[in-house]
Amino acid sequence: MVAIDGGAHQRLRGMRVTAAAPHLGNDASRAALSGTVARPACTHPPDVAGIEAVSALSLAEAAAEYARRGFRVIPLHSVLPAGGGCSCPQGAAHGRHAGKHPRIRDWEREASSDVAKVRAWWERWPKANVGLAMGGPAALFAVDVDGPEGRSTLEALEREHGPLPETLRMASGRDGGGHLLFAVPPELADLGAELANSVAKLPGIDVRAQGGQIVAPPSLHHTGRLYAVAHVAPIASAPRWLLERLTTPKAPPARPQLTPAMQEAAPRSTDARTRAAAYLRTMDPAISGQRGHDALWRAALAMVCGFDLAHDVALDLLRTEYNPRCLPPWSEAELRHKVEDAGHAGVPRGYLLHEAGHADRLRTSAALAIDPARDEGCEELERDAIVNEPQSIAAVLNELRGLPREKRSGAARAPGILRLAATLSEDSPDWTDLYEGLKVLGVGVLPWKRAVRAFRGRGHSASSSDAHPGETDERPVIVVTTAEHEVNDGAVQALASVPGVYQRGWMLVDIVRETASVPGLARAEGTRRIRTIPLPRLRELLTVAARWVVQRTDPQTGEITMRTAHPPDWSVRAVEARGQWEGIPRLTAIAECPVLRPDGSMLLVPGYDARTGILYAPVLNFPAIPHAPTMDEARAAARELLKVVEDFPFESDVHRAAWLASVLTPLARFAFEGSAPMFVYSGNVRGAGKTLLAKVVGEIVTGRSMATMTQVESEEEERKRITCIALEGDPLVLIDNISRPLGSGTLDKALTDVFWGERLLGSNNRPQLPMLATWYGTGNNVAFRGDTARRCCVIRLDSPHEKPETRDDMRQPHLLGHVREHRAKLVAAALTILRAWTATGMDLHTLEPRMRSWGSFNEWSRVVCGAIVWLGYPDPGEARGSADDEDDPEATALDQLVDGWAKVCADISPERNACTVAQVLDALQQDDADRAAVRMQHTPKPAKWPVLRAGLAELVSGVPAGKLPNVKQVGYLLRRYRNRNVGGRKLVQTNIVRGERLWTVVPVQRP
Repeated sequence: MVAIDGGAHQRLRGMRVTAAAPHLGNDASRAALSGTVARPACTHPPDVAGIEAVSALSLAEAAAEYARRGFRVIPLHSVLPAGGGCSCPQGAAHGRHAGKHPRIRDWEREASSDVAKVRAWWERWPKANVGLAMGGPAALFAVDVDGPEGRSTLEALEREHGPLPETLRMASGRDGGGHLLFAVPPELADLGAELANSVAKLPGIDVRAQGGQIVAPPSLHHTGRLYAVAHVAPIASAPRWLLERLTTPKAPPARPQLTPAMQEAAPRSTDARTRAAAYLRTMDPAISGQRGHDALWRAALAMVCGFDLAHDVALDLLRTEYNPRCLPPWSEAELRHKVEDAGHAGVPRGYLLHEAGHADRLRTSAALAIDPARDEGCEELERDAIVNEPQSIAAVLNELRGLPREKRSGAARAPGILRLAATLSEDSPDWTDLYEGLKVLGVGVLPWKRAVRAFRGRGHSASSSDAHPGETDERPVIVVTTAEHEVNDGAVQALASVPGVYQRGWMLVDIVRETASVPGLARAEGTRRIRTIPLPRLRELLTVAARWVVQRTDPQTGEITMRTAHPPDWSVRAVEARGQWEGIPRLTAIAECPVLRPDGSMLLVPGYDARTGILYAPVLNFPAIPHAPTMDEARAAARELLKVVEDFPFESDVHRAAWLASVLTPLARFAFEGSAPMFVYSGNVRGAGKTLLAKVVGEIVTGRSMATMTQVESEEEERKRITCIALEGDPLVLIDNISRPLGSGTLDKALTDVFWGERLLGSNNRPQLPMLATWYGTGNNVAFRGDTARRCCVIRLDSPHEKPETRDDMRQPHLLGHVREHRAKLVAAALTILRAWTATGMDLHTLEPRMRSWGSFNEWSRVVCGAIVWLGYPDPGEARGSADDEDDPEATALDQLVDGWAKVCADISPERNACTVAQVLDALQQDDADRAAVRMQHTPKPAKWPVLRAGLAELVSGVPAGKLPNVKQVGYLLRRYRNRNVGGRKLVQTNIVRGERLWTVVPVQRP
C-alpha cells in the first residue's frame, strides 16, 4: 500500500489543478495534448535527492532549483493576500483555482529547465507560484489524489493490484490530497501515448500528463497554506495496471428506454446534431471573468450527455457554433478537455432529447437552425427559407419579407446570405443597406453580424478591411464592469505583456528617440531617452494589450451580447496612478555598449537585463572580452586607449590617468554603489582640446556626443535641468564652457546623491529617480565654489602654444573619425581593464600606499581608480579639485557675510548684539532710502555695511544687481551656513523672539 496514512494525510493537502494549454501554435501540439500522438518514454527523470529543502526556499530560488534538477518550470499566477484572489484579470472570480494557471502564453512550449530563463521569469514576477510541466523528455505525469474520495479510490486500487512503487509526493494547501509523480517506462510507451489530462478519471483521481502542469512547493494555496514536499523518493516508473486504469475509458452508461410520452415530445423533423446546434445558440457564451469555465462546462455537458453526441461531433459543434461567441475563444485543447471531462461526468445520457419541457423550444429552434460551418445537410431547412442562392441585397430582403416574422432571424443566417454578406466591407453603403434592412424586418442583427464574422473567420472570402481570415486575436479580454479594481488589475496584467513598457520611479515609461533638444540641454539626434508615458499613449497601449468589451443584455429577449469598447478614462488614469505595476519590468538605465554588472560579470546579451534593470541596446557588434584577462592584456588595453589622446598636453601623468578614469567610469557605473565625481577638463588657454577630450569619451561610450548644457546662474533653472536628466536617463552630461566659478548646492546634490527626488515640472510628483549620469565639464582655469571642488576630478591641460588650434603636428588630425571607426575595439579595451581588475577580487590593500581614500566616492575609487593604479599608473584621485588651491569666491563671500553681520548687530542692537533677518534688511533698506534722499541734494553719501552687502550679493543667487534679497532667502542662507567655522567665528541662532530667530556671530570655542 502507498503510505497515505494519518501522518501523511496531514502533509498531503491537495487540490485539482487546471491543466489547459491555451494558444497552441500548431495542430501537432494540439494532437499531443489530446493524446493522439506518441509521447516520449522516460529517459532521464529529474534528480529529487534532498528536494524537500525547496519548501524552505523563496519562490525564485525554488524555481531555479527545480530547473537545475531537470524539471520543466513555468511561472504561475499568484494568490493575492487579501481574500485569496488571483493576480490574473479574473481576480476573485477564479476562486479555488487562484494561483494555479500559467502567466505566460504557449506555456507548454516555453516550459524550461534553463536556470537563467527561469530566474528571469521570477525577477519579473517574484511572487509567482511555481508550476511544473508534465510530459516532456522524462515522460512525467502526476496522479492528483483529491481528498478522502481519492484516497479511498487509491487504496482500493492497491488492494486489487498491489502497492504502488514509492515515488515523489507533493502536498498542497488543502487537507486531504496531493500529487504522486510517475514516469512512463519505455516498454509502456504505447500506453503513455494514450494518457491524457482528465478530471475525475477515477473517483477523486485526476491525471496531469502531457499538456498539463501541477503547482509545486513552496507555492501559496488559495487557503493561505503553502505547498510542501510530503515524501521524497526517486520518481518511479508507473506500473502497467495504473496506466491501463488511467487510460481505459469508462463504459458509456446505458441509454434510458424511451417512453411513448418521451417519443411524442421529441421533435421528429430533425436529427440530434441539428437540434443540439440550435440549443447551443440559446446558451450564454463563456466570457472571461464571468465564470467562463462554468459556462463552457455546461455547454459541453449539454452536447455530450444532454444530446448524447459522440465526442468528435460535440467537439465540432462547440468549435463552430459556440466558440465564436466566447470572449476570448477557447483553444482546441481546452474544448477537447471539457468534452472529455463531460464524458466522465456520470450524468444520464439523452436528457435533453426527451425532456418535454424543452420540446417546443427545440422544435422552433431546429426549424430555424442553419449551420454556417457547413453547407451540406441543410437543403431542407434552406428550402424553407431561401430557395435560391441570393444574387443581391434586394433579393435577400424580398425573400425574407415573404417569411413569417418568427422565421426571419434564423433564415437570415443561411449559408447563402452569410456568404453574400461576407463579401461586403462593413463600412460600405451596401453593408449599411443590408444591415438596416434586416433591422426593419425584425431580424436580430447582433447575432447575425456575429455569424457573418464567424463565417469569415472560417476562411470564407471577405473584402471587409477588418476581416482577417484564419487569424486569431490572442489578446486577453477585459470586460468593463463596476468592479473597477478588477478591471484595473486586468489592465495592468495585460499591459505587462506589451514590449517596451517599463516602470521607473513610480511612473510608467517607454523609450523614444530624440528628434529635437529641450531648451538648455542639447542631445544628438537619435539619442534614446526615457519618457514618461503620457495618458493618450497609455490609452493606446491598453488597446494594444487587450480587447475591451462591455456587456449588454437585451431587455426583451434576455440575450447577452458583448460590444467592443474603448478603455474607460477612469481605468486609464487609475492604471497610471498606481505607482507600482506587478509584472511590468523596472528600468534602471539604457546602455549602448557592454557594461560591468555589480557582481563583476559583463552585460553582453542585447535586450532587457532583469538582474540590473538595464536595457542593453547596442548598434555595434563588440569583440569578445576574455573572462579573466591577465595584467599584460589589461596593460595593452590601457596603452591602446591612451594612444587615442597622445596629442593632448596633459599637465602630468596624474591627469592622463584621470582621463582614462573618465572613460572607464560610465562603463563601470552600475558595478558600484554610490556616486562618481565630476570630470572637469581645465585648460590653460583657449583651444587646448578640452571639449575634444569630452567628445572622445562620448563617442567611445555612446557612439555620439554626450548631452550638453551650459552653465546657469539660477539654481532653480539648474534644478529643472538636472531633473530632466535624471528623468530621461542621460548616461553622460557635459557642462561646456564654464566661465564662472563652478558649484552650487543643487550640483553638489546631483554629484553625491544616488537618487534624485525633485518635483517634476508641471506636476506635484516627486519620483525617486536613479541618478546614474556621469558628469563632465570644460573650461579655462576652472574655479570652484565651496564644496563642489572636492567632488571634481580635474584633468588639466597645459599647452605651451599661444594658439593651440593652429597646431599642425597632430598624429591623429581626424581624431573623432578615428574613434568612430575603432569604437568597438576601444570599448573592448576599456572593459578588458575593468574585467581584469575585478577578476583579482579588487583588494585595495595590495595597492597601498599608492592610493588614498576619497570621501563620498570610495566605491568608485575602489573599482575605477583601483584598476588604473593596479596597472601601474598614478592614482586619478590625486587630480581631485581643491578650494585651497583656487580662488574660491564662496569662501570670500562667506567671510564678508560673517564680518558684515557682526558689524550690523553691533550698530543696530548693541545691547543684545543679535538681530533678526527682518531687522537687518530693514536697516539696509533704510540706509538705501537715506542715501537716495541725500543724492537728491547732490551730496553723495557712502553706503553703510558694504561688506555685508557684498557677501549677500555673492551668496544669494537670482537677485537683480543693486537689489536686496528677501527675508526668506536670507533666512535660508543663514541656516545653510549656521555653526560653520569661518576664520575662527561662526553664525549662531541665539533665541526666538515673537516667532523670529535672532542671529549673532560668536567665536569658535577651541576643543
